[in-house]
Amino acid sequence: MARRRMIDPEFFLDEEISKVTPHARLLYIGLWGIADDNVFTIPNRPEWIKAQIFPYENVDINSLLTELVKLGKLLSFQYDGEEYKAGKYYFLKNMHKHQRVEKPSLQKYPSHTTPLLLPYQLGSPRSKEKISKEKISKEKISKTHYPFNKIWAKYPNKVGMKAAEKHFNASVKTDQDWVDINKALDNYLKSERIAKGYIQDGSRFFNNWRDWIDYTETMCLKCNGRGRYTNECGYNINCICPAGLRRKDNPIKEEQF
Repeated sequence: MARRRMIDPEFFLDEEISKVTPHARLLYIGLWGIADDNVFTIPNRPEWIKAQIFPYENVDINSLLTELVKLGKLLSFQYDGEEYKAGKYYFLKNMHKHQRVEKPSLQKYPSHTTPLLLPYQLGSPRSKEKISKEKISKEKISKTHYPFNKIWAKYPNKVGMKAAEKHFNASVKTDQDWVDINKALDNYLKSERIAKGYIQDGSRFFNNWRDWIDYTETMCLKCNGRGRYTNECGYNINCICPAGLRRKDNPIKEEQF
């Protein structure tokens, strides 16, 4: 369903957009209304697009779309994931700079790989007062690129989700933060305390996840990190160290969980 959008009066004075035909300009405005509220993408389905924007006119929709692609207003990309329908899509790369979406609908199309930069990151002359009003939009964009739900799905203790998400949004703001928190979670899940069944509430881990980025455990001298060792009688014994507790055939692990 199409959504209401704002049109800046300066749009009609833009020398760059004036390089395309009037119908292409109208198409560009129409695409804002049918693009995803969160990631500003639409399916690359020309006939569907024509039905949404030019239902009563006989226009060459493929030619108009090509004009916008050549001008750089639309980026075409292929999505082969599983979360959304696979296929070709368009990304309106500048839409996030001019549209502030109140109460966005659920995301229905995949996101493009190009990072969405806010106006102040692009060196725009817009005032700090106006930029501060876009704080909500900035948070929506970061959620798109650093999805909390994706990493929360890997955490074993689901207590404290709201507080955990709050800590996540406050601490994960860059690509490096995203890499670090995934590394921290991997280290935590491989740690001795997890093997023994001592799992923090989600809110506690996400508040202190940086403590686990460079976490390492001392290798067990009895089994040398293999999880099993041979005793004096020649029997193979499962060790009680983290490596041993992680073995699927260790009955101690099953009892403790």
